[in-house]
Amino acid sequence: MRSRDLSARYSYVYIYPFRAYYNCESNVIGAKGLTAFNVTYDDLSATTGIDLITKDAASSLAIQSIAGGLVLRANNDVDVKIFSSSGQPIFAKSLKMGQQTELSLTTGIYVVNGKKVAVY
Repeated sequence: MRSRDLSARYSYVYIYPFRAYYNCESNVIGAKGLTAFNVTYDDLSATTGIDLITKDAASSLAIQSIAGGLVLRANNDVDVKIFSSSGQPIFAKSLKMGQQTELSLTTGIYVVNGKKVAVY
């Protein structure tokens, strides 16, 4: 299907991964009718925030964000998995109860065992 064939007669259009399309609702033909457009990557109503990480009694892993990295301390035996914000695995290790490790990481957002963590 060509982009000029997209119209209101379709109730939905399947877009292949890493592809995009735009719909210009203007009476002007060509690029002059398009002045701006928005890009939406996902459902914006389901965004999540980054909360302060607190140590609670039920948590098996204490996470502390420090300048240039993270300090991880196991309150129980735990498997630690860290992913970058783009989903790439960064770190994976099993920690024994009481074991502590310090990681050097670049500034960014990471997911540590399902929790978002900011490294500054």
